[in-house]
Formats: sequence, structure tokens, C-alpha cells
Amino acid sequence: MILEYGDVIIDKEDFDLLEEGQWLNDTIIQFYYEYLELQVHKNNPHVEFLRPSIVHLVTNTQDPTSLQSALPKDLAKKNIVFLPINDSDGTTNSISGSHWSLLVFYRPTNSFYYYDSLGRYNLSAAKLTKDKFAPLLVPRLLNKFEQVSHFAQVETPIQVNGYDCGCYTIAITEILADRLTGAITSELTLKPGDLSLFRLKSLLTPVAVAQKRWAIKDMILGLADLARKKSLMARHR
Repeated sequence: MILEYGDVIIDKEDFDLLEEGQWLNDTIIQFYYEYLELQVHKNNPHVEFLRPSIVHLVTNTQDPTSLQSALPKDLAKKNIVFLPINDSDGTTNSISGSHWSLLVFYRPTNSFYYYDSLGRYNLSAAKLTKDKFAPLLVPRLLNKFEQVSHFAQVETPIQVNGYDCGCYTIAITEILADRLTGAITSELTLKPGDLSLFRLKSLLTPVAVAQKRWAIKDMILGLADLARKKSLMARHR
């Protein structure tokens, strides 16, 4: 084990996936979501970072309302909900797909927004995830005749290789968590199409996304070193 952080344990096998050319697994994405929740947005009442395993479970469950007890109790009150999605077919107990993308629910517009660094690759999975989470995020949608008002695919920077989709998912989450929270706290009214105006293409260059790997790697090593020092201090008291 390299690091235990929040509810996630990072082993060497997980850590090695941060090397260039490797596809990030759900453990690394969960770690970063834990970091955003526990550190960057720890006092933010508006945002929820749902873990990949929970998203996968709900998406592949026939009756998602049966899983409400496993979800954050105030999920239906959160203004911004991040849902990392995978193209897994749901036939196994683990996430077994080959591509990550992001679905974001933004309550002020009652809408889901789809971000995919391979265009429409995960569109079917995104729509299925939206259908399963809609009655959990907006309880009135339990009435099957009501629908979420908007589902939009947002123009997303396209990855230049076959392995950086997880890095794009993490980086887009980080940017949107800040900007959407800012819109809410400043009482800025956004229309559904306004979420396309955040200039992700200019912010997420291939170089910037590649650097995210090294930043996460350094973060894990730094947290692991800090945990070791705390453990040593505790032993010598």
C-alpha cells in the first residue's frame, strides 16, 4: 500500500497507472474526487463528487431508487453533482470498460451536461446514467411523464492519444467545480447553453492534461510522506 486517503487505498498497481501511456482506473479517479471533497471543496455545500463505483452501480441497477440508502443523504439538495462514467457493459462487479467521460448535473438549470474527450464515444452510457440518476437527483421525476428539462453534449477538448480520458475527466471536474460554484455564490443565472462558454478547449491543452498525471503523482507521494511522518510522531509520544 502506498497511501490510504479517505475511503480509498492506493496500491503500487494503481500508482503505476500515473505513468505516461497508462489508462487511469477508478481508484485514481476516486482518490482525486476524495481530495476535491475533503480538501479543495470541504466547506462547499453546493457540490457532490460521486465516486465511479457508485455511479457504475446505480447505472447498472434496474431500480436505482433501491440504492438511495447508499448515496449521500443530501444528494437531492446538491446544486452540482459530478458523475464520472465508463463504457462498461455492467456484466461484471467491477468497472471493466475502456473509456472515461463526465456527466454533470446542474440544479439551477435542472440539466445534465455531457463532456467526452472522444466526442460521442460514451453518449449511450451517459444517457443511461442520466435516466437512472434523474429520479434520485430530482425526486419529482419519479413521475415517468416528467423529464429533465435538458441534456446537452458540451464541446470538449479531444484527447490526442488512447489513454488520457481519465485525466480529462479529472481536469474538467476540477475546472467546473470552481466555476459552477462561483456562478451559484454570485447568484449568476446560467442558461443551459452557457456551460459551453467556459473555454475548456483553451484551458485543457494536451500538455496541461499530461501534466495532471505528474501533479497527481506528486500529490500522492506528498500525502504518503506526510502520513508516515504523522505515524512516526505518534509512536514517539
